[in-house]
Amino acid sequence: MHDVTTTGVSPQLQRLRDDYPVFRIEGARATPGPGGVTLEFAFAAGELRFRPAVELAGLTRDETATITTPTARRMIRALAIIEAFSYWKALCSPVIEVALPAPDAAELDWWRSFWPGAMGEFFYRNGIDYTVPGDLAQSLAGGGRFLEVRRTILPELLRLNAAGHPNGHTPFSAYLAIAAMLAGYLRGSEFVAAGNSRSDDEPNVESYLGHPVNHQWTKSYEFETALAAYRDRWLPGAPQYSSPLRPLYELQIIASLSDDIDGYLRTASCNRVRGEGWCRACAKCAWVFLATAALFGHELAVRKTGGDMFADPALAGLYAEMAGLRGSKPFECTGSEDEVRTAIRAVGQGHVPDDLPTLAACLRAPAITAARPLNALLADWGRDVLVPAALLPRVRRYGPG
Repeated sequence: MHDVTTTGVSPQLQRLRDDYPVFRIEGARATPGPGGVTLEFAFAAGELRFRPAVELAGLTRDETATITTPTARRMIRALAIIEAFSYWKALCSPVIEVALPAPDAAELDWWRSFWPGAMGEFFYRNGIDYTVPGDLAQSLAGGGRFLEVRRTILPELLRLNAAGHPNGHTPFSAYLAIAAMLAGYLRGSEFVAAGNSRSDDEPNVESYLGHPVNHQWTKSYEFETALAAYRDRWLPGAPQYSSPLRPLYELQIIASLSDDIDGYLRTASCNRVRGEGWCRACAKCAWVFLATAALFGHELAVRKTGGDMFADPALAGLYAEMAGLRGSKPFECTGSEDEVRTAIRAVGQGHVPDDLPTLAACLRAPAITAARPLNALLADWGRDVLVPAALLPRVRRYGPG
């Protein structure tokens, strides 16, 4: 991880800001149906209009009856704001205007504090300085009006992306969190659960404009704490959102699957081929291969991914970045640097470095030889204050508690 400073506004970004000075969130409407609720949003910038719709499926007609309560309407407004980021990012308007029922000053401050973490990767990778006074201000005006989330990106946005407009990571996990809370509220649930882990807390870049940049920020403890505060203050009756796996590292979660290796072998999470196998070239594949080899053996890792990633020297640099030995942590959902170092050390035991060409340089690094032993990391336990008490005993089976 390293510090980064901004180098100013690019000509493209300045042109977009001049052409689209205001991005307006004009409306958010919820329509109950026989199998769920359809949410329709309305955004505008200059001559452009976007009308995305999202379906929350799997709800009964009785469960959708409370969709018009103040708590439900506030969550729908929150979803509209987060959905808008996917379209705003193509234009980077300096002002976002939310023409929905106006929040108070404290809630507006909450949304302003949401920006750096939720959109940090987008700002960093596009060189955007969001700290300039008056820039990216949110001007709000009064007026306006097991869950499956079916969401598609409008072709209008895809055309802007294809034309070279700014693109990048948006806080989709935050969107899923609030959508799950809305569905849980309609169902009368006490809490809704996500599968985020302790590993999600680690930033990819230590500091950009004074803030860390974390690809997984909307899966982090910091975000979960902020969302809990938002719920407690502005969402009466809404369920608690929690990640029961929060005290555990990804390595511990994968280790918990040791009783169902056949099931584990059937899972796939490569973002490049999307559930159809493994590309064996990205950071996520590299992490899954490493974790599998450390926990269940090299042969099983080869079976899972369909190839031997430790035999490809071209991946050496990627593993060095994942272990924090050079550059920045890749912008992928992987284990923490500590986990990567521990796993590399575990895999290298009983080998000389050159036995594993991909890991040879890492295995010679002092940071790897000094890494925690695998058993010590698997016995660790993180913060559990946000985990519902009813679920803690189940999770404690995989850590000391």
